[in-house]
Amino acid sequence: MNAIPDRLARMSGDATLAYMADTPMAAKRALDDAIAIYDNPDDIMREKALDAIAEDRAAYWSMSGYSDAIGSTLPYMLNAGVDIGSAVDQAYEHRPFLKRGALARIVPLNMAAARALSAAYARYGAWRDEPELLMRAKRDCRRK
Repeated sequence: MNAIPDRLARMSGDATLAYMADTPMAAKRALDDAIAIYDNPDDIMREKALDAIAEDRAAYWSMSGYSDAIGSTLPYMLNAGVDIGSAVDQAYEHRPFLKRGALARIVPLNMAAARALSAAYARYGAWRDEPELLMRAKRDCRRK
């Protein structure tokens, strides 16, 4: 499910880096793609993500919609600069068994976000690498 697409796997190292370029425009495209893929437009969260991109900080989106109140608000904290571990601990304080699962609904929009999310997975004993995490903004990664 979370494997890197064949097209990306076949690219040479330079081509892969160009494809995964970490520029503000690439992050903005990732944001627009994530909104379209997960069909969860949120103008305020979009502005917060754009602010993070403009300030060269980690920027995030969510796979969750409004029916997942905690999961859909997590990117607000993350785009404000709160550390993923702290944000998840705070949001899921009374539901610690859901913390690791919350990471599966976070969509990193740039490399800084992917690195932070990868480190958060490691904190919970799982391995997710940055290219895999960045693909969440390019294809629907929700379980069907």
